[in-house]
Amino acid sequence: MLCPFIVAVPDTRMVRVFWGLDVGSGGIFQSPLDGKYFGIVGDGRQELMVFPDTLATPARVPIPSILEFHEKIRANPSTDKWNWFKEAEATETADLLTLVPISAYLVYDSFDTKLDAITLYKRILGLANHQTLALVAAKQFIQDLQ
Repeated sequence: MLCPFIVAVPDTRMVRVFWGLDVGSGGIFQSPLDGKYFGIVGDGRQELMVFPDTLATPARVPIPSILEFHEKIRANPSTDKWNWFKEAEATETADLLTLVPISAYLVYDSFDTKLDAITLYKRILGLANHQTLALVAAKQFIQDLQ
């Protein structure tokens, strides 16, 4: 079974789902994917998402506090702006990976499309009594996107 992951779509508030993170190793055959990270996108019909070499290297990024984040959601839950917070307003920092594993039932309707990060965040909050390491990581990932 392939594990789903989410990755941020640059300059948006959206995330994209992909399956089965792997590293290309052609063995005796040469391949353009040799040494590259990749995953299956959509329904798996020959579409691959290839990631940069920095995929597994966390980057330190400025983030809002959890209180600031929740205040923004309460104040304007329907906004479609991806840049709620300006970098200068960020009060904390976090080491952020480019991707995070996620439970498939949280992203079941977005295998072929992008998913709004706030929608996903609300789904995660709805499972507060069912905390798993993957849910905690996904929640932190989405908070850090803002």
